[in-house]
Amino acid sequence: MSTNAQAASGRFAYNRADTGFREVMENPPDDECLVMPGGGGVVDNVTDTVATLYRDEACTIPQDTLSPGSSGVYGGASVPHSVFFG
Repeated sequence: MSTNAQAASGRFAYNRADTGFREVMENPPDDECLVMPGGGGVVDNVTDTVATLYRDEACTIPQDTLSPGSSGVYGGASVPHSVFFG
């Protein structure tokens, strides 16, 4: 038997800083560090959960916090490379 995992309800999307292509995460899991391949240029948190963005891929260097329904724009060397919900 598996337990029910908690997830942010909704969509987290970002334009990759390296290519500009749009990446989308549907109902991303809570309490898990998720890598954002290519880094996030324009980031949209259309979930019901706070998203904390990190500069590194290991969720150790906090960069910004996006409340539900908010967006952020990042560039240069300071694009986020991972996100944590919850």
